[in-house]
Amino acid sequence: MPEPVFLLTSLLDSVRQGQTARSLGLEEVTDSTHSPLFLHFTDNILTLSLQQLKPRSVLSVSVDFSRSRGNPTAGKQGRELLLRAIKTKSAGSSVVVDCTGGLGRDAYLMAQAGKSVIILEQHPIIHALLADGVERGKRDDCTREACRRMTVHNREAVAFMHDVEPQCEVIYLDPMFPDRGKTGKAKQELQILQHLLPHADDACRLLSAAWKINPRKIVVKRPLKGPHLCGLAPDYTLRGKTVRYDVYLPGSTTNPF
Repeated sequence: MPEPVFLLTSLLDSVRQGQTARSLGLEEVTDSTHSPLFLHFTDNILTLSLQQLKPRSVLSVSVDFSRSRGNPTAGKQGRELLLRAIKTKSAGSSVVVDCTGGLGRDAYLMAQAGKSVIILEQHPIIHALLADGVERGKRDDCTREACRRMTVHNREAVAFMHDVEPQCEVIYLDPMFPDRGKTGKAKQELQILQHLLPHADDACRLLSAAWKINPRKIVVKRPLKGPHLCGLAPDYTLRGKTVRYDVYLPGSTTNPF
């Protein structure tokens, strides 16, 4: 069972706190003893925090693209690999559907590169963090252009693709795995999200639904030495130091599902 979440309130910005609590169906509390997980506002940024007893500490996660201006993902090689993986021969701005939005870092990088990115995030709290970051990004001169190319939907990806059948060139999947060799802040963020989402999505359902949309590419982010998603070998792979991108070309391959 996922941990319950409460909204920790203060005397500051009580109107916004109340609106957030109602929209997410959360109880407002004035101390953090009710649950290890709680939402709160820090410097006007919606933040999800996890209290740890051993060692006694608080881990926090939020979405703030202004911190990513010069380095939106970890390392130059990782950035280049992702952009190479999603590249198509289409002229102009192409559309990417990011089916596993999470904290939006890869989506922001793709938007920085000129892609229009449809971001799907089914968990309402993670969606709220992401939407908060995108809206603040639209008000920042340095992040406005990229964030305006990002649209965020609180939808389950398989249902969205079935109902909407989006016209896109690339579908991007980044299933959550328990360990990718992450360190520091990235590992802390994953730890928080795993408390909120103790069970990963059925990634095979995602890949099957993506295939039926028939984009030019399906790009899947994987641990460097992890197995292929659903045991399905890609058309080609781009490898980095810790992750790889498996690229499928549905138009050139018989639908395996």
